[in-house]
Amino acid sequence: MYFCANFSLIRAMPKYFENIASIDDFTLNRHTPIDIPCIHCLKVNQLKSHGFIFKQRSSDVAEKIGKRIICSNRYGGKGCGQTMALYVKQEFPGFCYNSAHVFVFLATLLVGASVQKAYQKATGTDDPSNAWRWLNKLERRFTEYRHFLKHPAAEVDAQFTPRVARLQILLPIIKRLFFSLGATPCADYQMRTQLNFI
Repeated sequence: MYFCANFSLIRAMPKYFENIASIDDFTLNRHTPIDIPCIHCLKVNQLKSHGFIFKQRSSDVAEKIGKRIICSNRYGGKGCGQTMALYVKQEFPGFCYNSAHVFVFLATLLVGASVQKAYQKATGTDDPSNAWRWLNKLERRFTEYRHFLKHPAAEVDAQFTPRVARLQILLPIIKRLFFSLGATPCADYQMRTQLNFI
């Protein structure tokens, strides 16, 4: 992936990877600095592996979901000292739940379930207050989804007209996203665009 900065092509920093092994391969690279510029200061060859990111799955199980890298200013490094997080594509930074939960939630909404029932099916909890937060976050990404689909205008699908107004607009785009991506659409979106799905 490349972007244009200072009139030259520079390799851009990916945020999402297929799995932990691919993150390791990217960051360790035989213990040499990563030849990609820092997203904060644009200095090259200052990025170094800085440890794993874990998610607590239960009281006794913590799973590796990503890795931190640092723009090193230690031991003579010329970096800015900022850290960046790299994640496996199934994870949402800052969320307790991963892409599989959000996929179940959205797929259940697409078949006509209420927001509360869809959230309960996805997470196993009865309180749907987080479901509305998820929908708010999805609505904020609406323009990005349309841009990804190369679909300039919002559409109304007769299947979703008896729904709440926000779902009448959001669900047709989610439906098109799901059909255009693979078996794990939320994770695939993150991997292909390098943007957060939610």
